[in-house]
Amino acid sequence: MRPIKFRAWAWDTRYPDYEEVNYMLEVLGVDFADGKVVLPYKIDKVREANLDDIELKEYTGLKDSKGVEIYEGDIVESLGSGRLTAAGKRPYMVIKHGSEFPDWNYPTGFIAESIDTVPDILDKTKQVTCRDSINAAYTKDYIVIGNICENPELLQEKE
Repeated sequence: MRPIKFRAWAWDTRYPDYEEVNYMLEVLGVDFADGKVVLPYKIDKVREANLDDIELKEYTGLKDSKGVEIYEGDIVESLGSGRLTAAGKRPYMVIKHGSEFPDWNYPTGFIAESIDTVPDILDKTKQVTCRDSINAAYTKDYIVIGNICENPELLQEKE
């Protein structure tokens, strides 16, 4: 069973003690009933924030080929993505929660979806994304290269 843990993308400007407005933090605790989250504050303190003020990113329970934990919203380079590289595209995938794809089989609860599109196998006039149902076998070919919040430039599709 995987550990249930989160990190948070905080963008709220109501916390002026931080030098930057946008930052990723480890979540120390979550109370979904009250809509609160506990985040680290300065060096040895914690603070409570509203769930509406942050964006939670759930841990997949998996690690990449270098041992880095993979979270929802991470951007990974897929070293085993032949279809993307054969089409001259970057093998970059975004980790997404499986609830976004109710018709997809996702045993871990998460999938990886390509940023760039490729021609559809059946209809070459259509462009489609590639998807992987992620598990430990797939993630041995992944390298976390960023996330959708801190590295939005990686989300630009390559022509």
